[in-house]
Amino acid sequence: MVVIDAGGSLVPPGRSLALVEGSRELEQRRIKARLIAGAWKLGGIDAVAVGADDWALGRDFVLELAAEEELPVLAANLTCDGERPLPGSRVVEVGGRRVGLVGITTGEVDGCTVEPPVDAVRAAVASLGQVDVVIGLAPEKRAEAVAELGEVGIDLLFDARGKHTTDLPDQMGDAWAFGSGTRGKHLGLLEVAFDPAADRFAPSGVADVERERLERIQQRLQSLESRVAQEKDPRRRTRWQNQVSAYEDQLVDARSRVAAAEAGDAVVKHGLSNTEVALSRDVENEPRVEEQVQAALEAIIKMEGGNAQFAVEPHVGPHESPWAGSDSCVACHKQQHLQWSSTSHAHAWQTLVNEKRHMDRDCFSCHATGVGKPGGPKEPKDVLGLRDVQCEACHGAAKSHIARPDLVKPLRDPGIEVCRDCHDGEQDGGRFDFETYRPKIVHGRASE
Repeated sequence: MVVIDAGGSLVPPGRSLALVEGSRELEQRRIKARLIAGAWKLGGIDAVAVGADDWALGRDFVLELAAEEELPVLAANLTCDGERPLPGSRVVEVGGRRVGLVGITTGEVDGCTVEPPVDAVRAAVASLGQVDVVIGLAPEKRAEAVAELGEVGIDLLFDARGKHTTDLPDQMGDAWAFGSGTRGKHLGLLEVAFDPAADRFAPSGVADVERERLERIQQRLQSLESRVAQEKDPRRRTRWQNQVSAYEDQLVDARSRVAAAEAGDAVVKHGLSNTEVALSRDVENEPRVEEQVQAALEAIIKMEGGNAQFAVEPHVGPHESPWAGSDSCVACHKQQHLQWSSTSHAHAWQTLVNEKRHMDRDCFSCHATGVGKPGGPKEPKDVLGLRDVQCEACHGAAKSHIARPDLVKPLRDPGIEVCRDCHDGEQDGGRFDFETYRPKIVHGRASE
């Protein structure tokens, strides 16, 4: 088995902007980066790439972390002070096969030059010598940039676009590009079946997937043609007809893809089979990694100012804040408050406390009220009486409504866009379904 990480794991996408030298955000992120690096080392990782967001930890920090944990970080296109601080490639032997690994980096690195990757990758591939397969690691989010790397000798490419490729990976030139989503919630398992007579790689079942896609397009086209035939409004008929034309173009492309896939099935090739393992609570923790996790959580709590749990704080916002707190709502909305108290929202903060994550800046904002909004908490230690997902998390800051209920009305019926701030399909593991979850929190219309 070859274990790799294609980048973007030390700092999740979009989280790098707040990482300023001397800030608590940066200090906390560095604690987590050390934890991840330690877990990589324990897991016997064979190759790692670092991307643009990862470098926000600081060039010296990243390079020192790689050296301290003896991590095989690959960056074929990085030059610092006229030298390459990290190798661009390496070869590992697994099951009697020679596996070539090539990695690049992206973004801006202080005091260094990040070169365009294509020439650097071509040279790194050439330096591998005779290998059975070349695996590329590209912390790249743009499909066009990933496609360029598929033209320079890479067979299997792992990128940071955040795509799940369990059905069918993307073909980028001569390479196949794989991903396992974002936020480290899934582990991708790619099995390669080598055939002595093959000179190329391809996933299993491509033709079947393309035929299913063709069938879906045909069904949609038939449905649209039926709508066009029945529609009497000229403007709507024109709109449907435009969609019919678009699906007809897709149908031509789909038939071409099926033909190519069927022709490819007739060619001898090394087979590829990709699956994902959800890293849920069903996966047993590795004791040594769990020990490191607990140490990191304790370090974060200490760094953020102590073990503040706020369990005895009333649900009341700060005096100068526009956020009142749910204790201020109960006088007029007793039944609604009672129903809310029975939901998971009313105990959201405690779920973090139970796991020692209440000082984790990646977690606390979705377990408290008003975080990051005008007058709301900015730091975990500021949460206090605004812990939990209180009334105002859905209905908006209410202190002005309490002062003049006749003039200022809260948001009466929050829509899915309010929920999506936290239930975004990633942070909640994709479990959220609005129609299923909404009835569990609805608590009536009239005030009591």
